[in-house]
Amino acid sequence: MLRLGAVATAVTATVALSQATASGSFVGLTGNASDKASSAATFCTSAPSTLLSVGDSWTDETSGATDTNHQTDLDLRVRSSSAGDRHIWVQFVLPAIPDPSHCQLVDATLSLYNKAPVSGRNIDVYRGNPTSRTWTAADITWNNEPINPLGPQATNAQTTSTAGWQAWTVTDHVLAQYAGGVNGNNGFLLRDRTENAATAREQVYYDRQDATYSPKLMLTWG
Repeated sequence: MLRLGAVATAVTATVALSQATASGSFVGLTGNASDKASSAATFCTSAPSTLLSVGDSWTDETSGATDTNHQTDLDLRVRSSSAGDRHIWVQFVLPAIPDPSHCQLVDATLSLYNKAPVSGRNIDVYRGNPTSRTWTAADITWNNEPINPLGPQATNAQTTSTAGWQAWTVTDHVLAQYAGGVNGNNGFLLRDRTENAATAREQVYYDRQDATYSPKLMLTWG
């Protein structure tokens, strides 16, 4: 009797891949459940980048102080007061995006150490206006700070009654800074959400001159 041998036919499956960047793990299956291929959620292996302030100062609306620069002070001040509000300005040098074919910015956190907090105040962070003049810690004053327009939208952190690190998520701000290229990064502005308070409310933060508590920006890649 004639026996016909089984013939195995290899079938090649072709999957069209989009050129658009995507993240997230996936598993590909064949008709045989034991045959599968999987990928990690991201191909980026870069560790987070922790940046320290390269320039910071504060500005003062108080009469007679609007042209005064405070770079050499040993602290940074945000105040809401009918006698004159105060703002903080801080700068960081952004690194090149590591392995840009595989990595993208997924989180950016700005942190300052509040050493003399007044609780219950909403302190907002804005991106320094990239279309205004480029400020430096040595020349910024109330009268020349680049605050209009202030976008992107502010991010808020509420103060507590205990000294410690205060953190803001500034991912959108940093993405906008990267998108603007060499002229997109004009630092960050911190100010009290409700200014001109009848009773003065002031926060005092460490500046870059304190190595332990210098303002910092952590970038997470994914």
